[in-house]
Amino acid sequence: MSFLIRGSEGKQLHKVALQLDACIGLFAAADMLKVGHVSGVPPYLYVRKLSEYSNKNMPGLVPCSPGESPKIILRQSNSPESLFRGAVNVDGMNVADVLQLWLDVSAHPSRGREQAEHLRQNVLYDVIGRHDE
Repeated sequence: MSFLIRGSEGKQLHKVALQLDACIGLFAAADMLKVGHVSGVPPYLYVRKLSEYSNKNMPGLVPCSPGESPKIILRQSNSPESLFRGAVNVDGMNVADVLQLWLDVSAHPSRGREQAEHLRQNVLYDVIGRHDE
């Protein structure tokens, strides 16, 4: 998706996340939690049920034009109860917690393993311990 009106992507993400009662995930969540390591990936915005949204119900968002890079990726959570219950509040927005973030990025093709390893070594080490491979 792209933002309908150009402007500060951070402010637009905040507005859209609140309007859709969504949860910010993956790399944008890592940045918001101050544990980010990977940049350049569009923010993922998780909703409970994607089928509830049509172009009319997505305030401030429009589908990308052919060849246009997305500014935001809107996704339905595979386990919305787990994601939304564990979410933390950052500046009034739902943001995936570190454990959910670690699980999600570990399977992401765009430097996800690198971000997951960064989280494991620098954030989750005391929780999950050291696992030599």
